[in-house]
Amino acid sequence: MAKRIVFKYLIAVFLLLGSTLGFSQAKRFNIQYNFPSSLTICGKTDSLAFDIRNISATGVNNISVTLKLPTGCNYVASSFKGAGVSEQNISNLNAPVFTFSNFTLAGYLRFSIKMSADCNLQTYISKGNPASVQLDFTYTGGNENHVSNSINVAVPNILINTMSNQVVNAYINDKFVRETTLRNTGKGGITGFLFFRNIGSGLKVVSSRSKDRYNLDSIVSKLDSND
Repeated sequence: MAKRIVFKYLIAVFLLLGSTLGFSQAKRFNIQYNFPSSLTICGKTDSLAFDIRNISATGVNNISVTLKLPTGCNYVASSFKGAGVSEQNISNLNAPVFTFSNFTLAGYLRFSIKMSADCNLQTYISKGNPASVQLDFTYTGGNENHVSNSINVAVPNILINTMSNQVVNAYINDKFVRETTLRNTGKGGITGFLFFRNIGSGLKVVSSRSKDRYNLDSIVSKLDSND
C-alpha cells in the first residue's frame, strides 16, 4: 500500500513540472533601444529608434507591434522609417499599431519614429512613473512584450529673474515702468508658454508688447521662439 501511494505522488509531481515547462515560451526578438540622451517636453519632437533581431530558431510571420509610449507622449503620424513597416492603426497616437513584414531566420530590422511630448509627461514622471516605452508583439503562434529602461526627461523651469520697481511711491496719474525678465533655469527647452501678470486695483497698465492681451485685471503674454 505504501509503495502505491509514493508512486502516485511522483507521477503527480512529474505532470505538474511537465505542464509548467510546456507553457513557457522564450522570446523570439531581441531589442536594442536608441533613444535621445534627454527627452524634451512641451512641444519638442524627438526620434526613437529600435534595432530588432530575430533570435529564434525559425522565421516569424504575421507580425503586429503595438508601441506603447509614456503618458504625455504621442507618435507623429507617418514619421516611421523601416523596410517592410506600415501603419496598421494610429487612432491612438499614444499607442500606435504597426505591421512588420515577416522575419527570416536571424532577420534584422531598424525601426524608428518621431515622437512629441507635451506637458502631461512632466505630471506623469513627477508621480514617480518611469518614461519607458513598451513594444507588444503578436505573431503566428504567440506574442511577447519588451519594456525599455526609463528615458531621461529634460524639464524646463521658467522663473522671474528680475523685476524692477516692485515697490513705488506714487501719486494719482503718476507713471512708471516695471520691467520683468524671465529665465529658463531648467535642463529642457520650451517652444512657448503663457505669462500672466495681475495688475492690481487702482492701476492702469499698458504693455510694451502690442500683441499682449488684457483679461479683466490681468495681462496675458504668449511667448514663443520669436520673442
